[in-house]
Amino acid sequence: MALDFPARSYVSNALAGTLSAAVTNTSTTFTSSTSLAAWMDVTTGSTLPAGAKLIIALEYGTANEEKVFCTYNAGTFTIVNRNYNNETAFPIDAGHSHPAGTNFVLVWTATEAAESQKAVQTLKTVMLNSGVATTPGNTVIDGTATAGTSKYVVAADHTHNLTSTDLNTWLASTSLTGLSVTAANVVYTVTPKTTSYSVTTADASSILVMNNSGSVTVTLPTVFNTIGQSVTIIRGASAGAVAIAGTGIFSTGATSGSPTLRAVGSVATAIYLGSSSWVVTGDIA
Repeated sequence: MALDFPARSYVSNALAGTLSAAVTNTSTTFTSSTSLAAWMDVTTGSTLPAGAKLIIALEYGTANEEKVFCTYNAGTFTIVNRNYNNETAFPIDAGHSHPAGTNFVLVWTATEAAESQKAVQTLKTVMLNSGVATTPGNTVIDGTATAGTSKYVVAADHTHNLTSTDLNTWLASTSLTGLSVTAANVVYTVTPKTTSYSVTTADASSILVMNNSGSVTVTLPTVFNTIGQSVTIIRGASAGAVAIAGTGIFSTGATSGSPTLRAVGSVATAIYLGSSSWVVTGDIA
C-alpha cells in the first residue's frame, strides 16, 4: 500500500457485524444483518459520517480472514480494496466467498502502523536525526494529490503575509478595543486656516491652526462620523480671537455652549459624543 497517510475513521464500541449476504469475487458492497448502532465516530462521538473510511476484517480470526478497505454510508460498506494489507491468504476468485451469516470486525492494520512510523520519520527534526540536517517533505493528512483538497502539517516557522489592502479592509470592518499604538506611528493632519471655518467629517482627528488676524469662528457640525472622534483647534501666532460654535456644545468656558480659545497658543479639543453633542476641553475662556 502507498504510504500517503490517508485519514481513516475509527469507532468506539465496534461490535462485530454479520454479513447479510455472501461477499463473492464480484461483490462491490456488503451490509450487516445485525445492528451497528454502536458504531460511533470516536473523534466526534456521533454517527459515522457518510464516506467514512474503514478497514474491515471479514471472517476475522479464521483461516479465511480477509482485510478489506471500505467506505461506509448509512449501514452500507462499499469495497475500495480487497486483501488490503498485501495479504494473499484469501484468494479472490469465483471459487471463494465469505458466506452470509459470518462475522466481520473493524481492525487496525500493519499498513497503518507503517504509515504512522513513516509520518514520524518524515517529521523528525535535526536533533532526532543525530545532528544531520534533513529536508522533510510534505506529509499528507487527508485528501488527494489534487490541488486544494489535501491538508499538510505546517512548520512552526511557516508564515502567511497579509497585504496592506487586506489589513486595511479588516481594520475598517472591525471594532478594536485595547489597541496600543506606538506614539511615533501616530500622525495627525495639520490644516492652517485664516478665516472662519465649518468643520466637516473629513476633519476627524485633524488639527486646525487658526492663523487669523481678526476674530473668527470654528463651527462644529451637528453630526460627525463616529462617537469619540475629535478635532483639535489651536489659536495661532496671530492676534485674532477664536470662538467655537455649534449645536449641543458644553464646556468649562464662561459660556458653556460658546467657548473661546483663551490666548495665542491656546489649544482646545472638541470630542463628538453622539446625538448632536460635543464636549470642548482645553485652554478655553
